[in-house]
Amino acid sequence: MRKISAKKAIFILMSIALVLVIALYFLAKDQKQINYKTFKVTKGDIIQTVSETGTVKANSEIDLSFLS
Repeated sequence: MRKISAKKAIFILMSIALVLVIALYFLAKDQKQINYKTFKVTKGDIIQTVSETGTVKANSEIDLSFLS
């Protein structure tokens, strides 16, 4: 069996790594592109009306005590 010199082995490994990097780049590039929706911005007032009936109750209550 022949021995491969260290320089030749490094060259072969670097070539394989380069081919893998290029292949991964093209595979990732073919993934679905992100599409953005854009809208024209206009200056104006923001108005939101809320209409409800009923009782407002807090989710949690805390008892406060003070030293005086």
